[in-house]
This record gives sequence, C-alpha cells and structure tokens, in this order.
Amino acid sequence: MPKVTDFTVTQSVLYAIAGIAVVLLTLTLLSLLITLLSKAISFFAPAADASSSAPAAQEFPLPAKPAQAAEVKLTNTDEQTAALLMAIVAAQSEIPLNHLQFNSIKLLAEDAP
Repeated sequence: MPKVTDFTVTQSVLYAIAGIAVVLLTLTLLSLLITLLSKAISFFAPAADASSSAPAAQEFPLPAKPAQAAEVKLTNTDEQTAALLMAIVAAQSEIPLNHLQFNSIKLLAEDAP
C-alpha cells in the first residue's frame, strides 16, 4: 500500500503552480512547432497567385460561348412571370442569365392556402 503524504497549503499551491507552468510551457512549445511547420510548408509549397488568396465565389464551369437564345415553351404563364422566374433562378444560383438555358416554364397550380 502506498504511503499517504500530508501536504501543507504552501506545498499544494507550489505543486499547482508547477502544474500550470508545465501546461503553459507545453502549449507554448506546441505553438512554436505549429508556426515553424507552417513556415516550412509555405517555403516549400509553390507560390499561389494573389488573386487565389482572396476568398472567391464558387466557380462553375461555363461554356466558351453563351448558350444561344432558344424559344422557351410557356405553359399557363405569361412572359412577364417567366422573365421574373428566370431572373430569380439566375440571381440565386449566381450564374449569369446568358449562361442558363430554360426549355419550358409551366404554372403548376394557382391554389393558395
């Protein structure tokens, strides 16, 4: 059976301070190691363009030429509503309208609850 030792308050405080110092020293060394590894990786990694470092919008593969304007088949809807729907789709998807192709637009139901 291990021997139980009584500590004084002063010894307990010193052990606590020593424990905190060990933790802080370990965290500091870990921080330095991460910094050194980051610098080493950036030194050996190929240099990136300045434009690629900025957060860019999501890129979509776009065709070389915009799609030809084709007839859109409208079923039970008017041209103004169809144009509004196409503009909303283009704005929400962040794809230019001239790169989208709509084949048909159909009104499903006019019933409102």
